[in-house]
Amino acid sequence: MIRCGRTVEIDELLRLGHWPEAAGAELREHVRGCRACSERVRVTEALRGMRASSMREARLDPPALVWWRAQLRRRREVMQRVERPVRAQMLVVLAVICVGMGLAFRLSGGMGAWRSWIGAGIIVQPDIGSVGMALLVASMVALATMVGLAVYLAVERN
Repeated sequence: MIRCGRTVEIDELLRLGHWPEAAGAELREHVRGCRACSERVRVTEALRGMRASSMREARLDPPALVWWRAQLRRRREVMQRVERPVRAQMLVVLAVICVGMGLAFRLSGGMGAWRSWIGAGIIVQPDIGSVGMALLVASMVALATMVGLAVYLAVERN
């Protein structure tokens, strides 16, 4: 773009927003005759007009509404952080119950023993012995610990 000697003066008036009111007749006449200065004024006025129209169209929410939404978001995030360990504990309890029932089913003699107990209408505690009971308890504790750790690590990663 060709630079003109009056560019600095015109730029200052445009920057301050005083064009054309504060410009003298001689400077306005110069802008009409100088291609570089007239383009500069036209582009600046067009950009300023677009800015003013976008500022009018911009929808700003009231500060109280913005604050209220931020408080809701903060509470929701806190609740999610609090619920994570509770969910993990529920999954661990469910896993322990499932494994315990599976081990009890296996140690009691399988489906045949359960059918005979249900058919007779009598539920008899199977005799698995002290070693079997210790194995059952140790297995459930170990499994609960592993599942709890796995669920905790999976939840914390997210």
